[in-house]
Amino acid sequence: MRHKPDNPSWPIRDRFIISKGHGCPVLYVTLANCVYFPKEELKTFRELGSQLQGNAHVGVPGVELSTGSVGQGLSVAVGIALGAKIRKVAFNTDFHTFVNRHNYTQSSKAWTVLL
Repeated sequence: MRHKPDNPSWPIRDRFIISKGHGCPVLYVTLANCVYFPKEELKTFRELGSQLQGNAHVGVPGVELSTGSVGQGLSVAVGIALGAKIRKVAFNTDFHTFVNRHNYTQSSKAWTVLL
């Protein structure tokens, strides 16, 4: 993925949309490994006052959206894609594809929308 930990809001970065917010520990470890925040902070996961809570939220560097309802990621991804199209920003390249046949969903309501 194209990203810049020193500039998490870089306009042409690749986006990772996690719809199942309670899967955020994997996201947090990945962000720490990419130096969005110190790995030592992982030890504060779900502690009172920690930015690393049980669902991802935009207060954490590198997190694109606060998560909640399983399946909301699909609508967020569509919104990001439509916004990029309006602004004429090209996310898809020969090597990186924003949405393709390899994207998967485990939420029945999101899958139903795709059908």
